[in-house]
Amino acid sequence: KAIVCSDHAIIGLAEKAREALEKYQTACRKTLMSLMLARKGPIEGPRFYSEALLLLSTLRKLTLFKKEESKLQYATWRNTMFECPIFDEIMYED
Repeated sequence: KAIVCSDHAIIGLAEKAREALEKYQTACRKTLMSLMLARKGPIEGPRFYSEALLLLSTLRKLTLFKKEESKLQYATWRNTMFECPIFDEIMYED
């Protein structure tokens, strides 16, 4: 969870904040690897570690897909009384 929440690829972060999150995420990955090695052993541990990181990659792809899908749905609500400026900013932060 900490690796997902500390994604340093967030648009709009200052360089110093990005570096701090990247350091934190690296520490979390090292801890995860140590945990997998301790629980699964030196043969199975690296395999479980890499599978966990592949899940993160899939999660990011799904998030981008859902964001694009939400843009299509939100387009029908824009410029109505249901418009939400915060949602607008998140969806169109390019």
